[in-house]
Amino acid sequence: MADTNPSYAFVSVPKKSNNAGRPTEKKRYIVLIRLQDLKTFTKDAKNVRVTALALNGTAKPIGLYCTASTINGKDSVDGDDDARGFVHDLTFDHPGSNTEIQEFKEANVNEPLIALVGDCTEDDFTVFGTPEAPLSMTKADQEDSKDKKNNSFEFKNTYRTAPLGKMAQSLVPITDSDAVNTALGLTAAAAPAANASSNQASTSGDATSGNFDGGKI
Repeated sequence: MADTNPSYAFVSVPKKSNNAGRPTEKKRYIVLIRLQDLKTFTKDAKNVRVTALALNGTAKPIGLYCTASTINGKDSVDGDDDARGFVHDLTFDHPGSNTEIQEFKEANVNEPLIALVGDCTEDDFTVFGTPEAPLSMTKADQEDSKDKKNNSFEFKNTYRTAPLGKMAQSLVPITDSDAVNTALGLTAAAAPAANASSNQASTSGDATSGNFDGGKI
């Protein structure tokens, strides 16, 4: 039988350390990229690690502050035989009920997005969503009570895709906020990566909003 994924070697996966399953704190800003702003999104041949990411023109992502202890990101297998894939799911809370968060909700409730989440103990960011299967806001519940002022968010993709991606911090574009860039350690813009080398060829296509040059999903 032919190898269905020749770029992947069928190898053992050992435990990384004695504390591999211990939870770690997440960085307090989630980076959100609009699909319409995305120019380049390329993965390696194994379809997990992002090797190139660039935005159109002067476009920049934003950073959304969240309560670190509420960040919960996961993927799960979904689908019938021969059609299975992964659904990405990202939930978190944003404290407060200010005008800016309400404006964000109104402007982005139907906006396809990609989210980057940093871990305080790793250099890599976790990538939620892909150009072909972006995230959508499926929950944005506000509570303004005697107990707290808070917005609870959930972002999921509608179409099945590859597992959650990984990307080096050096590839994360700087945001529109110096404070966010400092908090995330984004001290300089990521270098243009349209011609970055990869183990696979990039292809061009039309996304839901805007054009992008993408690799596998």
